[in-house]
Amino acid sequence: MIDDVNLKTIKLRSLRQKIGYVQQEPILFNTSIRKNIKLGCPNATNAEVEAALEATNATGFVNELEGGIDANCGSGGLSFSGGQK
Repeated sequence: MIDDVNLKTIKLRSLRQKIGYVQQEPILFNTSIRKNIKLGCPNATNAEVEAALEATNATGFVNELEGGIDANCGSGGLSFSGGQK
């Protein structure tokens, strides 16, 4: 049961779409910030990607980077400090 709803009555795909996981140390791939965000939601629009940056208070930091949202994170996110990740 979750919130008094029997899990057997919920489609697994629907349940999985509502669950999120945030690890203590984020993992960033050697690609752009935009592409790293879209790994979590491949169908996200540019507006949704920018909303995600805003929701995490990362817009200012990202806008200051050369390349902005298309700046490369480096292997494992080595281009950024722990707080920036």
